Amino acid sequence: MRRRALGAAAALVTLAAAGHLAYWYLPRERPARPDATASAWLREPGWDLVAWIPYPHQNLARLEARVGDLRAWLDLVAGGPARGGRSLPDFGPFVVPPARALAVAADASGRVRAELAAYPAIAALARAAGAVARNPWLAGGAVRWGGGGRGTVAWSGTRWRFEGREPPRPGRGSPRGFAVPPGEPPLSPLPPALALIRLGAPLGPLPAALYRFARAGGSGRLEVIAGTPAATPPAVAGLFAATAGEGPAGWLAQAGPAGEVHAAALWDAAGDVPGLPAMATLDRGTGRGMRLPTEGLARLVGRRLAERELHGLRVRAFEPATAARAEALAAGLDAALGPEAGGYAALAAARPAALAARARTAAEALEAVPLVGASEAEPLRRLERLLAPLAGCPEATLEVAAGGTAVRFVPCG
Repeated sequence: MRRRALGAAAALVTLAAAGHLAYWYLPRERPARPDATASAWLREPGWDLVAWIPYPHQNLARLEARVGDLRAWLDLVAGGPARGGRSLPDFGPFVVPPARALAVAADASGRVRAELAAYPAIAALARAAGAVARNPWLAGGAVRWGGGGRGTVAWSGTRWRFEGREPPRPGRGSPRGFAVPPGEPPLSPLPPALALIRLGAPLGPLPAALYRFARAGGSGRLEVIAGTPAATPPAVAGLFAATAGEGPAGWLAQAGPAGEVHAAALWDAAGDVPGLPAMATLDRGTGRGMRLPTEGLARLVGRRLAERELHGLRVRAFEPATAARAEALAAGLDAALGPEAGGYAALAAARPAALAARARTAAEALEAVPLVGASEAEPLRRLERLLAPLAGCPEATLEVAAGGTAVRFVPCG
């Protein structure tokens, strides 16, 4: 009987240990709310970007399982090359040391600040290991990082802090710093999130704003939200739905003043230029429109674009069949972004797998063109790599309200 009791106790201890490991350490989505320190960072002016991630060793590990090389993929998101490589030291099997939260702030001059609220046992272990190995990344002190950057590491209790600056680089901009909207509510009442990111400057069609990464109630889908987006109106929902079937594999449309619309679309179908898919631009108004990825090459060889007027938009494509194919999209854009519709600054939708496949074949065709082909292919290669982790998703959609007051981005519908 005593042996049975000891066996039962051992089993319970083993189960408790396994549950503790799974809850606190193994990769999984784990939302939370920012503490006072993180809230202050997210509202501190002078930075161009601030990111806060709760339980980063779990949430980032879950993301890395989807995107592969996390650092390389984040380089692509930021608009740079997929360099990859690890500029910061590893911490055993974890993407970052086990911690309650990670906060990072950066500006355009290369200034960076980071803080990791490590678990107490991890903090003690890291400091001890750093002292024995004389590793300033763990024990504290002056460090070198990235491409010649310098910084300092210090501990405050269980909080690991880093401040540094990258060396000056040609073409690097000046810090702009974000301004917190005067009416923005405190961050503490926000629902738990998988991450909060504040952009101080627009990133493509995304405006400068505070973005919350969270699962939507009811549907359970991952959404990236800024502000308080309104319910998707029928005209926009219909436009998104038209992306399936014979609709384009991907499109982006931006609205301007006085009813202007500028859009580009790519279909999961071959055009009559070998290797290139069917592509078109759609414009209304006098503002500068979008450009077909290979428009410069077409002009170089004397090829004239096919043009026609559809639902008040000027459609341009390499072949008449593609210009005609754009009619359904033009009708949808006219309904969703027409002068009397209002309410949106940008809309986009895509079937990630189809769009990535067409981007890849187009890039391969362009790379075969001497001298100028590689530069024309690079945006398509970046698009292909960005979309690769979403290959199993039926759709991705983006809604940006007029004035950038609200955003809803659904990376995987």
